[in-house]
Amino acid sequence: MELSFTESAIREVARVSWELNRTVENIGARRLNTVIQRVMDEHSFTAADQPPGTRIEIDVDYVQQRVKPIVKNTDLKRFVL
Repeated sequence: MELSFTESAIREVARVSWELNRTVENIGARRLNTVIQRVMDEHSFTAADQPPGTRIEIDVDYVQQRVKPIVKNTDLKRFVL
């Protein structure tokens, strides 16, 4: 399986990681790892089942869709006492 990221997807992963570090707790590069894991979850488990030559491109919309739950939950944490 060939996996590629668009430039905008890479920037979005970095932006979300930075924003979560800024608003929740700054855990540095571990945050980046968490965001990438969230983006890659589905493909990590289905890659072996893909036919040879399968190409997948990760774009900004896909990144936003995959990280939406953690970003949304973070927004709510700001208002909980």
